[in-house]
Amino acid sequence: MIDFLTRATKRLLGFGASTLVVGLSNVLVIPLIVENASAAGWASIALAQSIGTIGAIIVAFGWGAVGPALIAGSDQRTRHLEYAQSVVVRVSLFIPCAIGCIAITTTIVSEFEAAAVLMSASSCAIGLSAIWYFVGSSDPRALFLSDTIPRTLGLVTGIVALICTQQLIWYAAIQLSAALAAFSVSSIVILRRPNSTKRYELRPAPLLRSMRKQYVGIGTGMTSAAYQALPTVLVGMFAPLGLAQFALADRIQKLSNTALRPVSQTMQGWVPALGTPSRDRVKRALVFSATAGLMAGSVLALAGPAIGDILGSNQIEIDLALSLPVGLTLCLSIISQCSGMACLMALGKSAHVLFSSLAGAAVCVPLCVGLSSAFGAPGAAWSIAIAESIVTVYQLAILGVHFRASR
Repeated sequence: MIDFLTRATKRLLGFGASTLVVGLSNVLVIPLIVENASAAGWASIALAQSIGTIGAIIVAFGWGAVGPALIAGSDQRTRHLEYAQSVVVRVSLFIPCAIGCIAITTTIVSEFEAAAVLMSASSCAIGLSAIWYFVGSSDPRALFLSDTIPRTLGLVTGIVALICTQQLIWYAAIQLSAALAAFSVSSIVILRRPNSTKRYELRPAPLLRSMRKQYVGIGTGMTSAAYQALPTVLVGMFAPLGLAQFALADRIQKLSNTALRPVSQTMQGWVPALGTPSRDRVKRALVFSATAGLMAGSVLALAGPAIGDILGSNQIEIDLALSLPVGLTLCLSIISQCSGMACLMALGKSAHVLFSSLAGAAVCVPLCVGLSSAFGAPGAAWSIAIAESIVTVYQLAILGVHFRASR
């Protein structure tokens, strides 16, 4: 157990450097956006980001979900081929998806339209990220240099431009440039490594074979987006008066999740590292993740109102009715990231990960419409918490059944 904790701590510190820098940067820009572009400007940006996130799931085409396990269990040649094929597929998907996100944004967003359009395209470009490759190869240094630095420089430059010009469009434009720069730098770093990938392996037939194996990943990603990104869109449509409040609480939860992402990243690389994981290996991973989830969720639930006052520049209020379900969602999501992406994927039970996401989405979407219409932002937050609880309980049950049957 001591050896496990030592190795896990080293990986956490490595990946933690990236998440800490990105997380702090994203936290600090919220009050600056509110102060320099008003709460309405923040709400428009948050809504556009949610729309773009759905597009990013399509662009990523499942590599973000199944990629770390694929890379972790492959040799260098296979890793290079996997990433090269993903680049061709994802770049081909990015342009039509970005156009679609822009079209939806112009239909829904009523204020700061130009900035929102660019921000939706910027969020869509996150699907091009190579984070999954660096996680699978357990290379936090390359992740920091190739992905974290370009994105962080974009955030800093964008917020400086916003403060100097008081024009939100410059902030959004710089975020799009930074996302594309991070993808370009990461791809150069990865594809320049020694490899033996042949050109014919990037032709349509091999690409189609590669895309077919991604159906679980893309299905899981799309259904996860239904109760991770879509609620903000639904609140904007059915409870617009609560949009700024919900968007801020939801962003705090996501940023907290990002700050704790090294937990799931470490598990995704560690659980399948020695082949099919044992019961003991899975149990350790779940205990580790559950502990982190319970601590983080409790802090967010209780401190949410105070955090909201600070980040919302006292223009946006978050009360306990909203922070409690948001904290519960954070706790459950950290656990389900481990049980699903790290454990079930490593055990070859990816179909169950997809089914759990489908079940959660099937519950979340109608609940969000009904509860947000009736109770505003807290109702939407509870719909996500309920959906995440269904996902988590189902995945843990499948793990229990698997190990009981293998005795």
